[in-house]
Amino acid sequence: MKRSDRLENLKRIIFKSGYCSINSLIGEINYSPSTLRRDLLILEKQGIIERWHGGATPIDFTRLSYSSRLNINKEEKEEIGIKAANLVKDNQVVIMDAGSTASMVANNLIDKKNLTIITTAINIAKQLSSLSNFEVILTGGILKLETNSLVGHLSELVIQHVNANIAFIACDSISPNLDVMFVSFEFAKLKKVIMDSSTVKVLIADSSKFGKINIASTG
Repeated sequence: MKRSDRLENLKRIIFKSGYCSINSLIGEINYSPSTLRRDLLILEKQGIIERWHGGATPIDFTRLSYSSRLNINKEEKEEIGIKAANLVKDNQVVIMDAGSTASMVANNLIDKKNLTIITTAINIAKQLSSLSNFEVILTGGILKLETNSLVGHLSELVIQHVNANIAFIACDSISPNLDVMFVSFEFAKLKKVIMDSSTVKVLIADSSKFGKINIASTG
């Protein structure tokens, strides 16, 4: 197995479990303990995991840089982006949430025509604003550097006045009971406003989000 494939597999296992002992990882993979320890060291240097005596845990997702988050389950996110973008029709109003998976959706909208995009994500607004057949509206609000996005009352107020055809919503985790969860009540409130402002709601989440608990939900 190539190193890149090994690292991607390790990230998937660690982010799914939350904590993995060295012994449990050895039981799931098919290469030597010495190779495993070298790969864990690489992931630690990339700022993706923390190594502990006898095991490893994922770094708190909100502390990861945007580029680091983009590289977690990248191929999976790319596939989600393609399938999600296929749900969008020409001439629609689309709400785009912030996040690395949402960026993958945006990447695949470029062949659509006459879209109106409302987004809380600064990078997505930049990404799509160069397309002449799109009208892009950035909500305004309080800048959150860790997500490169805008939140707060102004963001909510703008979205409340939107009647969208479809909205793409990101989350921080999906609990074992399948509750959609977020790292703060502020984010959860904004996501609820997004859902209430769209006819079709699409949750975009890769497998690293499943089986984890966070403080807030939209329910």
